[in-house]
Amino acid sequence: AKVLAAGLGKQLDLLRLESANSETGVRLSSALTAVVLVGAAALSRLGAEARSGAATALLDGALLRSRAPSHSKLLRQAISALEDASLDVLPRGPSSKRRRRLWGSGTAQPGDTNLHASSCQRWPPLGLRACEATEDESLVAAFGAAVEPLVARAIAKKWPAVERWSDPAYLARVAGHRLVPIEVGASHLEGDGVASEGVTEQQILCTLEEFVEIVVLGGRAATCGGGAPRSVSSTVPVTAAGTRGYLAQHPLFDQIPALASDLCHPPGVPSCADRRAWFGPACTATPIHYDHHHGLLVQIVGHKLVLLWPAEARALLRAPPVGSELANTSPIDVEALGDAERSALDAACIFVELTPGDAVLIPKGWWHYARSLTVSFSVSFWWDDEFQ
Repeated sequence: AKVLAAGLGKQLDLLRLESANSETGVRLSSALTAVVLVGAAALSRLGAEARSGAATALLDGALLRSRAPSHSKLLRQAISALEDASLDVLPRGPSSKRRRRLWGSGTAQPGDTNLHASSCQRWPPLGLRACEATEDESLVAAFGAAVEPLVARAIAKKWPAVERWSDPAYLARVAGHRLVPIEVGASHLEGDGVASEGVTEQQILCTLEEFVEIVVLGGRAATCGGGAPRSVSSTVPVTAAGTRGYLAQHPLFDQIPALASDLCHPPGVPSCADRRAWFGPACTATPIHYDHHHGLLVQIVGHKLVLLWPAEARALLRAPPVGSELANTSPIDVEALGDAERSALDAACIFVELTPGDAVLIPKGWWHYARSLTVSFSVSFWWDDEFQ
């Protein structure tokens, strides 16, 4: 079952790159779902360790590649059953000794959201209008009237995630065994990592705990274990070339409901908003781009720098012509700017540094660049309709 699942998974990865017929993808997804359900059932007979580890990884691999809601539903139900069966049998996360080592690897202590001091340079304080409202009704009114970015300080300060996710041991205990796709910068890949149609094959599958230990706290690239780059997600990678590893734009909370329960829903954001996770080490960056939807970026752990430019800054940002491939992405490397070019960008830019509990509203069409100043975990809420 594991061999068959690996083969089917590889074929689905290739389909994402080649934009093959969707019917073919659904059929492969159906076959993969059937194979892993049988495989997971067989593995679960081997005992608690297999039931919690190999069986869940097999199911996660299929869930990440699922092409139909019905397949995803079956896989989530199977994972939930395995998790429930293992809850009282196998402890999650690192041992107490290992937990102390995680915190001992830097200057941070449990409860400290600034997990690692960062050498990343702060951008000059160019200012972004802050929303000082504290009541939900006031925030809704402020968001509804916004035609430009707006920062809401401490909007999520009381969310359980702000305290809980600041401790790596909590993430390891709740979801450390789950398989996740990690984007890796091109400089850490053999060759350029580019497959067909401009889509980059630059994702490494590993457990969340492996990602935390190797990349976030270990300072190594996600590829150091020899994992083959893939293109599991249909979303175009947004990771800068030098990124060692980034859990970027992943629907983590659909995959792992236990983490979703640590979040609240921001006022003014439609209940149908798509939630995405952004988790990585200090100095992880997302290049300058704009989105075709509204977004609220909520900072949960650490500090993040966000630079923003209005839609009319397209020429200044040297963006490709409208209608061309990657027309919403600027080729400018913010970290490599000369003084003259940086001054020009500064003049048109607005700025915010997010701390735990803060959020920034990014209306669709606004160019933006984000960079983690420390270890950082952010959550995006995306929606297409008008502000509610």
